[in-house]
Amino acid sequence: MWAIDIQLEADIDKPQLDYFDIEVAKRMKKDDKVILCTAEPSWVYHTSKKADSTYQNLEFFERKYIADKGFEQILTLAGDLHHYAHYAQDKGQGKVHHKITAGGGGAFMHPTHNLPDKLINMKEGDFELKAAFPEKKTSRSMAFGDVFFPFYNFSFGVFLAVIHLLFAWSLHIASAFDASPGDIFTEIRELGISEICSVYSRLLITFSHSPIAIAILAIFVVGFYKFCDVNSSKLKYIGILGAIHGVLHVVLMMVSLWVFSYLNYSVFHITGPVTGPLALAAEAFVIGGGLAGALTGFYLLFCNLVFGIHDNEAFSAMKIEGYKNFLRMHFKDNQLTIYPIGLKKSATWKAQKDNKYTTSDEIIPELIESPIIINLQ
Repeated sequence: MWAIDIQLEADIDKPQLDYFDIEVAKRMKKDDKVILCTAEPSWVYHTSKKADSTYQNLEFFERKYIADKGFEQILTLAGDLHHYAHYAQDKGQGKVHHKITAGGGGAFMHPTHNLPDKLINMKEGDFELKAAFPEKKTSRSMAFGDVFFPFYNFSFGVFLAVIHLLFAWSLHIASAFDASPGDIFTEIRELGISEICSVYSRLLITFSHSPIAIAILAIFVVGFYKFCDVNSSKLKYIGILGAIHGVLHVVLMMVSLWVFSYLNYSVFHITGPVTGPLALAAEAFVIGGGLAGALTGFYLLFCNLVFGIHDNEAFSAMKIEGYKNFLRMHFKDNQLTIYPIGLKKSATWKAQKDNKYTTSDEIIPELIESPIIINLQ
């Protein structure tokens, strides 16, 4: 069993190479079996990421330090992705090469529904997905939890709420300098849906006179463009999704401010010189911030299900602590048996006064798939 470090797309450093080339290789014989442990499942990244060198680094090591020396690699293990995924390739004559991701100890669960059913263009040939935990169908259904993004990520919602408030404030100040007869919110509050063109003509005029509002637009567009998970897709111009997301946030701000102004004046009759602005500020902060958080959640859900990106952001946002997994490996009589064990629900532990932790939750382990048997002869 060998363990190497090639994380973060770095080359394998020379001390590691010398260790396996000199210290380890001299203790082994031709046709000895190798189980290789590596930090990342680069075989998955190779098929999905736009530019990733970790697979090339791993392939170099496997070829020069395992295959060229006459050793046989039977199993590759990795973590990094917080799920279980088992790929296998039948090499004939009873020999199977396995690649397993078992990163089930992570703080949150990674999805499996975007994993490829087949790994193609691999140096060893194609690999087929044999099992995943959670199953793809379950993983896909769990993605819809991003609809409740504001409830899972309250502090991020507060951040967006502050931006909504600053945006409203900037438009209010700018309306004093845009050659209009009065305050923008006083003007648009009397305009209903039938006068939407007039509403947005007025909003855009004021918007163009507000450096802060324009800066917010630029920050949202550029920021969400950079936030877009472009490296997880080989599609060109996938980053445009992030830019559109940023534009939609600014549009949401203008729509919500108009709706709040109209409802306060025409429905709730909040028209006082003090109560009117205070109500609008409270609505922009609370409701506007909540809607902005929901928009972010829908963006992550759409991108993850349709384009297969944002696995990390979409599922870390939901903080799913279940679906842990680990491997039990049993060596006996020239045979390796791997037991992939999954836990759909993890326990909640409580600290006691004596620094001990207790839980009343029942842990129910299960086999993710049938035991994997590898002949070591």
